[in-house]
Amino acid sequence: MDLPRNWKSLRAKNPDEREASSWIAPNGDWYNCPFADHPIFAAYVLQDEYPDKVPWDVRFDGERSDFPDYRKCGSVLVEMGWLLVHYDYAVGCIITGKKNMTVDQYAVLYEYWGDSQLFRGWTIKSMWRDSINNQSSTPLPSCSEKETQT
Repeated sequence: MDLPRNWKSLRAKNPDEREASSWIAPNGDWYNCPFADHPIFAAYVLQDEYPDKVPWDVRFDGERSDFPDYRKCGSVLVEMGWLLVHYDYAVGCIITGKKNMTVDQYAVLYEYWGDSQLFRGWTIKSMWRDSINNQSSTPLPSCSEKETQT
């Protein structure tokens, strides 16, 4: 599958539309992302939403090319608070950027994965406990409790 240039069309608005391989915005918006297309998705997001953050590729003559450095785009998006969720059937789910997980990201991840063990025994709750945004030892409300509070 080719990744569409209109990356916003990949947003999973309902929980039943979510796929394991994805990007999750700091506000909890879930974007399905086909296997191995995470760098291109990141480049599209940066070009559309944060053009000053795009890491442009440099040609051999030292001039900037017309193309972003796709290898670096994912790292920039993670530094901005997005979570890269890579699912590989052989190893399981790997989440990059989990140290900066927001409450909204926690809620959608927990709603999808629950208490399942991910790569190397991590769970969504254990990732949240290690997040720099977890300022208290009080457990977060379950997703159903959060929805009834809003």
